[in-house]
Amino acid sequence: MELAEEFFNRLINSFVKINPELVKETANFRFKEIRRKFSYVDCLGYIIAKENKIRFLTGDIRFKGMPNVMFVQ
Repeated sequence: MELAEEFFNRLINSFVKINPELVKETANFRFKEIRRKFSYVDCLGYIIAKENKIRFLTGDIRFKGMPNVMFVQ
């Protein structure tokens, strides 16, 4: 438990704050892409990456070929 706490404390300053507007944008994105059956968490990650102007790194084949995505296997 102590090791986990130490690791958490080292990373805490790297956390991304989630603006409530991004949560709304995530819900809209997921609804527009409902046929792809994305998980809500993956959609949130995608929207946060887009907002921060970084690529979304994923191994989910459903994101392959989408803008702002780096697909890896």
